[in-house]
Amino acid sequence: MIFHGNRILFIGAHPDDIELGAGALIRSDVPDYALMLGVPAIQKGWMSRHGSHLKSRDKNGIMYCSESGWRYREIEPGLLRCLDWPEDSPLSN
Repeated sequence: MIFHGNRILFIGAHPDDIELGAGALIRSDVPDYALMLGVPAIQKGWMSRHGSHLKSRDKNGIMYCSESGWRYREIEPGLLRCLDWPEDSPLSN
């Protein structure tokens, strides 16, 4: 659970790389890299590991991080993966 003051903001499985909008209320599990907004929160897009909004896909379905240039692809509905860095590796040492 994630708390803010006396309010519970998140109940469910908490992935490492998600972005929550201010005041977002999460009521279910959230996929990695998801951008969640609203009350109740719904997925409004994807974010990179660097916190950049992944906007449009190219003709091969690849999205690019504007900060790092890393490539991301939704390999199945609701499952986004970084193509340029291992998922289990930290960004820095």
